[in-house]
Amino acid sequence: MRPPLRLSSLVVALLCALAWLFSPNARAASPLADFDAARAQALREAIARVLVEEQVAGVGVALVDREGARFVAGVGEADVARGRPVTADTLFRVGSITKSFVALAIVTQVERGALRLDDRVAALLPGVAIDNAWEDEAPITVAHLLEHTAGFDDMRFNETFGGPECELLPLDAVLARNPRSRQARWRPGTRFAYANPGYTVAARALEEVTGEPYEQTVTRELLAPLGMDGAALRQGPGVQGRLAVGYVAPGEAVEYQCILHRPAGSLMASPRDLAELVRFWINRGEVEGRPLISRASVERIERSGTLPALGLDTDYGLGNYGDVRGPAR
Repeated sequence: MRPPLRLSSLVVALLCALAWLFSPNARAASPLADFDAARAQALREAIARVLVEEQVAGVGVALVDREGARFVAGVGEADVARGRPVTADTLFRVGSITKSFVALAIVTQVERGALRLDDRVAALLPGVAIDNAWEDEAPITVAHLLEHTAGFDDMRFNETFGGPECELLPLDAVLARNPRSRQARWRPGTRFAYANPGYTVAARALEEVTGEPYEQTVTRELLAPLGMDGAALRQGPGVQGRLAVGYVAPGEAVEYQCILHRPAGSLMASPRDLAELVRFWINRGEVEGRPLISRASVERIERSGTLPALGLDTDYGLGNYGDVRGPAR
């Protein structure tokens, strides 16, 4: 199912592009060193023209290098009916970037020895129904879940959205909604098939290891140390007034809907928040000169470890899709 186009589409695309452009391999000196007010204004005006041409209400943008955000801003409107502008602190529903945080949280536990990427999911979560005809010789592992190579189908219609209460549903209740989407359709580790339910299973495994809701682990281990103070995994006080309205067409707003598989796409974050994530990747897992995760873990995150090597320079690793533009790295 393809979700309606939302304001977050452009902010995610811009930030991901910038993560590549200003990566350590892109160029030695930061191209942002002389990004002055005149260039910032020219950029705003250029983006505003694109919004008009593409009939998009508003967008957030951040230019980031190793030192941090050199420019963070909003262009256009976050709520057309109320005339509320997009700012650097406007929250966007950033969708599957949520998966990166779930995977990163699991990596923190792997580094501490509390979990392994090759742990069998059936052993970690004996109460979660998973149908794998190859379990004896090819068990589904944590890495399979994070790399979409478990063989699962994607979420079914009755497990896509929930009512207002779904943000508080325990993950066991979410997984009980439709176990049929958790059937290995082929031997795990032989094909890639994007499957949102796998991330709910992975987050439930994280909860089993930490003894707390996955949202608490993600907030403590990642959002807080990264300085993503405005980001949220659930609706709460102060969120609604900062959240950009979604639109399926000019002037046609859509109501906020809770994603049932929250670990696959519930994160709300601002351009300022996401700039910190981009800086984290540019600095290869370091925050203010200190490693939040090891460089070896960053490299593992960027490459699939469960699919056969195909000689390609693109991979979906641990909640992170990598691609190359320009000279091969």
